Amino acid sequence: MAKVVVATATISLQEQLITKDIPLLAASLERWGLERADGLKIPALVPVLAKGRGNYLSVRRLQLASQRQDRLFDAEQRHSLHVIEDWAYTTKDGTLSSLPPLERMDVWDHARSDSDNCMGRKCPHYKECFYQEARRELEKANLIVCNHALFFSDLALRARSGA
Repeated sequence: MAKVVVATATISLQEQLITKDIPLLAASLERWGLERADGLKIPALVPVLAKGRGNYLSVRRLQLASQRQDRLFDAEQRHSLHVIEDWAYTTKDGTLSSLPPLERMDVWDHARSDSDNCMGRKCPHYKECFYQEARRELEKANLIVCNHALFFSDLALRARSGA
């Protein structure tokens, strides 16, 4: 399946594309019943917003931060940690954009997904990992919306690996 990538500079534009513009386009394509030049039906759009790893909660890292909170954090930071913990039970996507405001944003650094600390398939939370779920959704997508930094870092990785 061919994939189209749309890279923009701002998360607000990316979210607008995903929540408003692309659904409008998809509904229009469906209503018009357009066909490709070879007569085949145009496949349904499967859009996904791609975000960098640091935008996702790591349940394992959050648990570690929680276990060490008395040694790591002051009272304000502990309050922010508790906000993250409460949110972690209800969030659908585990992304920073759905996280309520924190008094101390630096606490997020102890709970976010991080390539240096990721255990991958060995992680006890791999199956429910927000970052891994997002990667699985990207595999199904035929329209990916991302920021320029993510697009060019992926391009650089592909160029180095020869993909």
